[in-house]
Amino acid sequence: MFRYFTLLSIGRILTSIGLTWLAYNIISLVMAALHHRTDQTDTDIDDILVSLIGSTMKIIVIIAGFFAGAEIFSVPYQTVVAGLGIGGLAFAIAAKDTIANFFGSAIILADRPFVQGDEVKIGEYFGTVTHVGIRSTRIRTLDDTEVVIPNGQISNDIIDNYSKREHRRIKSRFLLDNATDKVTLDALEREVTSFLENDNNVINIDILIGVQEYTMFGIEFSVTFYVDAQTKVDYSTQQHRLLSDIAVIIKESDVKSVKVHDNLIN
Repeated sequence: MFRYFTLLSIGRILTSIGLTWLAYNIISLVMAALHHRTDQTDTDIDDILVSLIGSTMKIIVIIAGFFAGAEIFSVPYQTVVAGLGIGGLAFAIAAKDTIANFFGSAIILADRPFVQGDEVKIGEYFGTVTHVGIRSTRIRTLDDTEVVIPNGQISNDIIDNYSKREHRRIKSRFLLDNATDKVTLDALEREVTSFLENDNNVINIDILIGVQEYTMFGIEFSVTFYVDAQTKVDYSTQQHRLLSDIAVIIKESDVKSVKVHDNLIN
């Protein structure tokens, strides 16, 4: 009788292990098939979603396997729950960075602060997002280097998404001769403002034109405005055209001498 019970228990435990292993591998196969399909899409969000769901399903299968084994050996559920709690605590301490990255991925998936191709600043790093994974995010910097940032760190950092801005700002300063009188400066301010207000690519909000400061080198004449430019190339083209035209306007005024002193583009 005891031998029959032992063989029955062994058979049941092997069956439980086999079913757990089978379910685990089925989830892995389904995840691999889904990842193959998500690799063909332009976004990385679906990759994160598949990884999160797959990982959660695997954890559920493993926990279910523990409870099945406890049922076979008549171990009280309270003992199993306590064991899982202690084991989970030890695992959480040992793999806290991995868990932080896991939940960081969930936050990125829920909040969608950026997607692949966005220009972002995360902490001290600025560049274009090239990949969003389950553990980390990669950005291509202006120096053409690739920075890998753990998702757990991203969830705690301030994210500045430059691709979400509606308009781009141009800010420049021209150095005028100190002998330029106020009447000429006022006329120049009105002419440059009118020029920008009538340009189709300039956003007619927050156009700030005028003297910024008197220095020993000359009068700093500042121009600040926004343009409708969706790409870097378009932005650079409009920046060149508009600042060159403003320089021509200044040269055709009664200012005795002029040169571009400082060019700050944001």
